[in-house]
Amino acid sequence: MKIILDGDSLPFKKNIIETAQKHGIKIIMVLSIAHYTEKAEYASAEKIYVDSENQAADIKIANIAEKGDIVITNDTGLAYLVCGRGAVVITGKGRLLSTAEMDMKIQQVHIMKKVFRAGTGKAKIRGEKAFDKKDAQRLITVLERAIQKPGEKSDSRG
Repeated sequence: MKIILDGDSLPFKKNIIETAQKHGIKIIMVLSIAHYTEKAEYASAEKIYVDSENQAADIKIANIAEKGDIVITNDTGLAYLVCGRGAVVITGKGRLLSTAEMDMKIQQVHIMKKVFRAGTGKAKIRGEKAFDKKDAQRLITVLERAIQKPGEKSDSRG
């Protein structure tokens, strides 16, 4: 088991790395070269840098994720791909995603993008609220559960 972070889009990386260290689990942060960092708090994580091309980090994560790994990402498409490979997916807000939920999320994204591209001017795609301390706590709680019960893919909201 390893934990793979979508390092370009996640807050709370330090908390995730500390949790992985506590359990002796290898952690890999995949980042675009545009997000290069030498922060000491990330020193224990293996960092894989990719080009700044669109989706380069997602492709790398999809290629290295294996059955039993934990992938932490906010990217719905990436979550769908790695779940198909047998990885456990947790969002940055601490939601453990089930396959059924990801099917629904993929359909929602498809519909919203289709409406948006139609150019009606009436479609508004809103993102989630900003991350807060409750999200960080939920994320670590769900991560701890995923570590203790590898392979469990049921939906959990912490």
